[in-house]
Formats: sequence, structure tokens, C-alpha cells
Amino acid sequence: MKRLFLLVALCGLLCAGCDEILLGTDDPAQDPIENPGNDEGGDDEGGDVGNEDNTGNDDNNDEGEKEEDSPVFSIDSNGRYVVEAKGGEVVVKVTTNIDYSVIIPKKAQSWLSVATTRAEVREENLVFVVAENTTSEERNTTVQVVDNDYNVVQAIDIEQSAKSAEVGEIKLTADSTTITLGEAVTFVAKRRNVETGEFEDVTKDVIFIDSKLGEIFNPFVPTAEGSYTVSCTYDYSYYSNNVVITVLPDGLALPADPDPSCLVFNHRTLLVDHTGVNCGYCPQMTDRLIELAATDYHNHYNEVTCHGNGGNLTSGDPANSAAAEIVGQYYAGQWGSFGFPTVCINFATAKYSNSSNVLNNIKNALKDCIKYDGADAGIAMAVEGDASAIKCVAQIKAKVAQEYKAVAWLLESGIYSPNQSGASKDVHRIYNYAIRNVSGQYTKSNISGESVGVISAGATHNCTFELPILSTKWNWENMGVLVIVSAKNSNGVWEVVNTAYCSINDRAKGYEYIK
Repeated sequence: MKRLFLLVALCGLLCAGCDEILLGTDDPAQDPIENPGNDEGGDDEGGDVGNEDNTGNDDNNDEGEKEEDSPVFSIDSNGRYVVEAKGGEVVVKVTTNIDYSVIIPKKAQSWLSVATTRAEVREENLVFVVAENTTSEERNTTVQVVDNDYNVVQAIDIEQSAKSAEVGEIKLTADSTTITLGEAVTFVAKRRNVETGEFEDVTKDVIFIDSKLGEIFNPFVPTAEGSYTVSCTYDYSYYSNNVVITVLPDGLALPADPDPSCLVFNHRTLLVDHTGVNCGYCPQMTDRLIELAATDYHNHYNEVTCHGNGGNLTSGDPANSAAAEIVGQYYAGQWGSFGFPTVCINFATAKYSNSSNVLNNIKNALKDCIKYDGADAGIAMAVEGDASAIKCVAQIKAKVAQEYKAVAWLLESGIYSPNQSGASKDVHRIYNYAIRNVSGQYTKSNISGESVGVISAGATHNCTFELPILSTKWNWENMGVLVIVSAKNSNGVWEVVNTAYCSINDRAKGYEYIK
């Protein structure tokens, strides 16, 4: 066994002029195992068929042959670590047989480093040292573990809590938390009188601070759309709560809520069909999903097709995209390598490969996971765009008070491919709801988006997304946006809470209440 070594490589050395590495851009494709008998004339139970049950925990027999000296790299967690503000060590237990390096983004090198000690054994501890966070803002970064060829073998997310400030001594409010670009928002600050316990107006005596812009004026007139996190300080000794201001693009407005007090939302799960142009069995799954769409279950899911992470199965696929590759790699990381076609429900609820009974299995899984008495949160949204980008604003209204994440997936429909393997009719050659882009800095270990914080029951939170159109071959007029809201399940894993889809032609979609 080769002697293992550890190299902490600065992103500035790897990518001159870049502040950090965007994880996933250099990830190697993780090819699923293609059934040796895969051809255009496969029978109904062809393809990568798993031994399935109705829980979604099917055992696939599609692992294929493995080389004796296959590279191994694994860690003892899902790759996410949270550290308190006081700092400390993050110990990652590694099992590997390869030489590897660790890349820390340049922006994080001031507070994150790798310990110099390291065991020279197969199973070892990779130790990160996290400095104390003396600021009032949370911070996070994604570390890359790469092999000698700089292929990413593991992503490690490290988050650190903010230092606790004397929040509560000053209350900060705004006359509006959602405005249109060009409008102003006015803040009011009140400080508690120690003797009387009453709050007194100190607006003229405080300094207003935006987390990114620094000191700002009051009233505040944002010059760009997006989210702004504003607080204030009194003599830099007392700090207020944060107020998040959402600035909508001019002309992009949420639909009016017909029943603001209603918290009973229709529950729509996420259905992801992993498919490819060179998969001869994928048209069979298409037929079954068409059958599913003709049932009442169609009112309880939103469907996505992922033409990514398929190796030769997605080679030359007109619906392939960099985002689809990352989403495909995420699901492969959740479930292990799987063949095409495979349908996954939510992020980690269930998966099913092609078989004669796959439709019934999907129905049973949906029946088990759909909350017929209402989802934990509802989604209202509006979209607009052109050939350069699609913009979306979404409002999340909580039925259950908890921390939520939100992400937007840009989807394109009507993509035609005359070369679809195994196609017997035109519907097999038309791809709908294909992933083109994902909001934020997504990675193969995180496609669930960014935290929007805790939303109290009955309260709302607005968020904005901008999804660039990266190819002239994409037809923006056939696009739409899928907003996915997630929360931690009983196992501490971020899982889909609800989804909502709106096409560029429909422009807006209101809350979907249960009637």
C-alpha cells in the first residue's frame, strides 16, 4: 500500500485569479452500470432491474464487475459538519487506498485549516482546525478532496455558528420586508430601558448595517434585487435582531393570497426520472410515468427528468446539462450507483428501477409519503425571463414551525431527440421537465438549496432566484421553475417538504390549498 500523504492546496494556486473553487465543476462523471443486455429491443423487464419492495429499499443487481484495485475513498458521514462559534476541530474518519489532497477555498483559509498530524494507516482521521468566529454572521465553506489527477472524490461542507451577541436589547423592525426594486424600506430601532423595561425609540442613535454592504442609510433603497440581511448597533455594544429584506425585480410580483389564514396546503412530492438518450429501456419507464400521470396521484407530485451522470447513456443527449450531472451525482451518492431508468421519490425517500411492477411500487411509495392532511409548508411563486436568465420569486408559508431550505430548479420541456434508443413512438423522443440549472452554489453533496431560517407557523418568508440560461440551444420560452422546500426529517436528513412549479408562460402560481 502506498504511503498516504496530505497536501493542503490553496485555490489561488490551482486557479489563478479565482477566489474559490466552485465544487462540482471538475467532478468526474460517475457512470451507472449499464445492463450487458441493453439494446433497443429489450423486453419489459430489461435494463438495470432491481429486486424491489414497496418501501423503496430495493436491492439492485446492477453493480457490474469491479476491478480488483478500484480506488476507494469514503468518510463516516454525509459530508456536513457544524461547528460552534468558539471553534474547535472537525475530525473526518477516512477509509481510502489512494493518495489525495485537500483544497480549502481561499475565502475560508483565514478561519479553516488542516491539522498537520495524520496517521499512516488505511483508516485515518482527517482533522480540520476551525478558528473562533468573532462575528455576528454564520459562515460556511465547501472543502474538496481530490486525487492526484485533481478529480474530486469527496466534498466536505463545514458550517460555523455566529458569535452570540446581546440580541434583544434592541428591537429592529421594518415597514415592509418585501419591496420592488426602486422602492425604499424604513427601519425603526427601539432599545429597552433598563429601569422601566419599556422600549424607547433610538432610531436616530443607531448605525444600520447590511451583512454584505456594510453601513447603510435609513430609509434604505436597494440598488439590486435579492435578499438583504440588515441589523443595527448601539455604540457597538448592543446589537439588534436581523431583518431580511427581499427585493423583487420590477414587474415581478407574487399573486395575492386568497386566504392568508389558511395553512392546509396540497402536498406535492418530487419525482425524478433518471434517463438518457442512449438508454434502450428508458422509453418503457416513460410509458409507465404517463400511466401514473393519468391517476389521482398526479395531483401530488411534480416530475423532473434528469439526463445526467449517465456516462455513455447520456452521451450526446440534448437534455444533458452541468446541473443535471450534479443532480445525478447527488442521487448516486444517496443510493449508490444505479442504472437507467431509475425513478427517485424526493431526495431520499425511495427509488425504483425498471421492472414489470415498477408502476405499482411507485404508487405504493407515493401513498405512504403523501401527507393528505396537508404539507408542512405551502409555496406561492412568480416567474419571468428572457433568453439570458429566468427570474423567480417564491413565498413560503409555514404550517409547521421549523427551519426550512429552498432551492429553484430550471426545467425545459419540449426537447426533441430523434435518436432516442428504444423509442417506438414520438412521445419517447420528447423530453419534458429536463433539468437545465439549479439556483445557488450547488454541489453533488447538496442540491437542497440554502437555509431560509426558522419560519414560525402561519408566517411567511420570501426568496428570490436567478437562473442563467447557459446555452443558445436551450429554448427559454419552453421553460419553467420548480421550487423545492425541504426540512430535516426524523433522521436529521434534509428531505422534500413540498414543491411548486410555474412555467414562464403561466407567470405566477398561488398557494395550492386543499379544498
